[in-house]
Amino acid sequence: MNNFRDILKIILIVGLFIVFSPVIFGVFGFVLRSLFFIIILGAVVISGVVIYLKYKAKKLEKEYKEDPNLKYYYDTKQNDPEENKDDSFIDYSDSTIIDVDYEESDDKGDNN
Repeated sequence: MNNFRDILKIILIVGLFIVFSPVIFGVFGFVLRSLFFIIILGAVVISGVVIYLKYKAKKLEKEYKEDPNLKYYYDTKQNDPEENKDDSFIDYSDSTIIDVDYEESDDKGDNN
């Protein structure tokens, strides 16, 4: 008798599965379709970013090959060779000079 109940349960489960399969697969289909869409959208965005970065790198490389003296990523005024002169050539006429008197300490580092 127990075997008959198991067969009856299996038949009932299969019958319910057949009856409710459009609803079950409809919900799973929506979830899987949404998940698949999110994955594809992420892949497209990441691919676009990679393609854009490759484009920018090739553009910079091409510009550098055309003119190797181009200066990238820094202020040209700071790195102007005319501005970076030796101290002997700097004009100190507008500078303010502060004279400080000091005395040598007899203490040799003993802080006791």
